[in-house]
Amino acid sequence: MKKIIFIFLAIFISISIYAQKKSNYKVFPFKSGIIEYQKTGKTKGTTTKYIDEYGYKQADYGESITKIFGHKTEEKEGTILIGPTVYTINYKENTVNKGKNPVYETYASSKGN
Repeated sequence: MKKIIFIFLAIFISISIYAQKKSNYKVFPFKSGIIEYQKTGKTKGTTTKYIDEYGYKQADYGESITKIFGHKTEEKEGTILIGPTVYTINYKENTVNKGKNPVYETYASSKGN
């Protein structure tokens, strides 16, 4: 019986800590939004940023064409951030890499200002 109570308390404390970190997580002063960027110059294209839960969830999608000395390079790329996890998408190779969000702890431990 003591083991069950201990396991229950450990799970409850873990969930509480996770919920507290997520509730403090504030990258942007607004809850959600979509930002569109236009690239000009030798590199032309667009990047769209999607934001939710004050930046806890973010997604970036970009397409660009770079022309230098008659050589043309096309890129399509994406990045998804969900809390401590980051996914990078390479559309050319059809691959996705998963990693750690390097700034997650900075925002998670902030006071939410």
